[in-house]
Amino acid sequence: MPEIDAAATCGQAVCQILAELLDDLVLNESGARVAADVTGMHKYRVAIRRARAVVGRFRQIMPAEAAAYFSTELRWLGQLTSPLRDTDTQLAALGQYRKWLPAELSSSLGPFYDYLQQTRKSEHEKVVRTLKDNRYCLFVAYWRAFVEKGPADWNNQAWALYAEVAGADIWRLYQSMVRRGRKIGPDAPAEALHQLRKDGKKLRYLIEFFHMGAQGHTAKNLLKQLRRLQDVLGEHQDFDVHADMLLKFGEQLALRENASFKDFLALGVLVGRLNGSQAVARGNFATCFRKFSDSGSRRKFRALCKTADD
Repeated sequence: MPEIDAAATCGQAVCQILAELLDDLVLNESGARVAADVTGMHKYRVAIRRARAVVGRFRQIMPAEAAAYFSTELRWLGQLTSPLRDTDTQLAALGQYRKWLPAELSSSLGPFYDYLQQTRKSEHEKVVRTLKDNRYCLFVAYWRAFVEKGPADWNNQAWALYAEVAGADIWRLYQSMVRRGRKIGPDAPAEALHQLRKDGKKLRYLIEFFHMGAQGHTAKNLLKQLRRLQDVLGEHQDFDVHADMLLKFGEQLALRENASFKDFLALGVLVGRLNGSQAVARGNFATCFRKFSDSGSRRKFRALCKTADD
């Protein structure tokens, strides 16, 4: 996140942050257009997620119409690019899939590989069409005009004063994550862990927005804990999505006349392994979350946010 001048207003600060994120988005558009550039698409999606977090956090100080428009269009772009991201992660996992299968079943992944490649081609074409679409071009033009309008006069509160109380918001979000996480038991649905992961992203972005990550060793340790928790939650989510994609492919495979018994057997083995890996990830989550929510971490978060417990 950019360093904000101490004399800036809230309006100027938010515009500066959104300008940086627009530059990131445009910079990675070319990568998003290239079919083989998985990294470019990832960076493009990160810019979208960060911008959504900015608008969500600062919508109370933004013009209402602008905040609503940003929220709608950024959500649209996030949802549009999610299937491509999921397909990319599953293609990257095929090497591990082959190791999980007995030698006599490894060749049975051929139809699934073809299915993923076709799905990726279709999803990538959707993204490329969107980047040329009038709706997208108008949104980017609006975004550029919004941040280049000049000194934002829609909120003249001093950013320095606003940033001083930001710790309270970060503390509340941390507490909300702790409460949500403590409700997640062995039988909780995968969606509960996914929602916690999204909260973790919001928490990390808030810390970055206010440059709290630069406040010494304690902050770095807390961010490291948060990233580890998010990594485990991300693994859990990927295993869930990948198993679902395999099952959906199985439904399509059942309609093919040339489908073999080995093809279905390979899918069954992989779904079983993914379910097992998801169970391991859930156990790892419990361990990471205990560390993230224990009294020591709570004291460090409270000190970082400079706010009192309630």
